Amino acid sequence: MIAQLVNVYDRRVNVYDSTVNVYNRTVNVYDSAVNVYDSTANVYDSTMSMVAQSISIIAQSKYMTSQSVMCMTAHSMFMIAQLVNVYDRRVNVYDSTVNVYNRTVNVYDSTVSVYDSTVNVYDSTFNVYDSTVNVYDNTVNVDDSTKNV
Repeated sequence: MIAQLVNVYDRRVNVYDSTVNVYNRTVNVYDSAVNVYDSTANVYDSTMSMVAQSISIIAQSKYMTSQSVMCMTAHSMFMIAQLVNVYDRRVNVYDSTVNVYNRTVNVYDSTVSVYDSTVNVYDSTFNVYDSTVNVYDNTVNVDDSTKNV
């Protein structure tokens, strides 16, 4: 029984180590997604700055007709809409990664609970074993005392 419990204990430790590895890999994926999110935000900010500069140049130009101004503005708005769409998709990827991260943390917490329960069973079994050894030792002592009498 003790060998089986030790075997179960060792398997639980292996599951615990595997879960820690999955947890660490998920943290790496999470960090990568954050980096992608930050890079996308930087591209978005740079593009918005360029669009603002373009609008400023258009407004300062006194030689353009109103039709060309409208055409350029429409094109700029189309570009902004496309960039906002890309930005939103990156945010969705980021949110999905956070959800995977949270689920992995829950699995990790559950595995730790199972691990703790297994350790408690293991400790209880050893307590029973120690009690049995004490009863055996007391029986031997009584037997030796009887022989001496």
